[in-house]
Amino acid sequence: MPTGVQRFHHSGHTHFITFSCRHRRSNFSDATTRSIFEAARERIRRDYLLCIYGYVVMPDHVHLLLTAPRRQTLADCARSSMTPLKQKRLEWATRQGAGAKAQFSSVAFWHG
Repeated sequence: MPTGVQRFHHSGHTHFITFSCRHRRSNFSDATTRSIFEAARERIRRDYLLCIYGYVVMPDHVHLLLTAPRRQTLADCARSSMTPLKQKRLEWATRQGAGAKAQFSSVAFWHG
């Protein structure tokens, strides 16, 4: 972590954030993963009381334009969205069979 960095939480400013898949894998290329992401996005929007102005889901990354959450911090919001998304994706891969599960389990879903 760089020294001297100040973070201004709950500033009321709009934030542009990007999530990238590890090793730039195309985890969002199938409709199932995109729908899992959209359900997680909606849950985060409701739970953290934030406004999502727009988002773009690309095969290997996601862009979000949003307000700071009224509950907790943006980092907490992002962290809480990762685990459920990965769990649901792993459940889907398990239902698809051993090959899909092995491929999914061999890499992390998100950059940290």
